[in-house]
Formats: sequence, structure tokens, C-alpha cells
Amino acid sequence: MTSTASPGARLWGNLREALHDYRLGPVAGDRKRPVIQGVNSRGELVDGMTLDGFLAQVGRILQASGRVYALGDATYYESDDAHQTRLDLLATQGKAEAVAVGLLERFSTRCSTACRVRY
Repeated sequence: MTSTASPGARLWGNLREALHDYRLGPVAGDRKRPVIQGVNSRGELVDGMTLDGFLAQVGRILQASGRVYALGDATYYESDDAHQTRLDLLATQGKAEAVAVGLLERFSTRCSTACRVRY
């Protein structure tokens, strides 16, 4: 005799599978996802990676994304949420804005989970 799963058990299975897929992150088959070597899973620089070297690589990745713009002394990031595209201020006069961390973390999850660093 075969047992059939209850509706609640099926929903739980679907939720568990969706959460697993969410943790893996989005699939990006249409573009290459660069990975920055020299940063461990805790965000620490290792294997001779320097902060300057890390920032240079991040800068190249952001520039290649085509989503970062400079105007005068300000730097902007193009965000697209649902049905809205906008430019968010990342930095002005060489100082990062408070929202920059959140914006770049969202970008890093699209790009690579290794973009968080402690120094």
C-alpha cells in the first residue's frame, strides 16, 4: 500500500526546496560570475591578498557591471527593483553613503558571495 503525503507535508517539502534554492542564490547562466580569490568564507583577506588588491578587483567588477556611474564627485549605482530602475548614491566627496553597504551586498550576491571583507 502506498502512502500519499498530506497537503501540509507537500507544502512543507515545497517550502524546504524553495529555501534551499534561495540559499544557493540566483542562477546566472547568461553571464559570468567573477570570484575574488584571497578572501575566506569569513570575509578575511588570505593568501597574500591586500586590501588595495581586493578593492582594485571589486572596482573592476563594478565597472564591468555597467551599473556604476560617476558625475562630478559623486558615484551612483543603478538599481532595479521589481518595476523600477533608479540611481542610488554610493559615495560623494570620497566618502561612502550609509546605503552603499546594502546596495553593494545585493550586487555581491548577484556577483559572488566573496565580496564582503573585514580589515
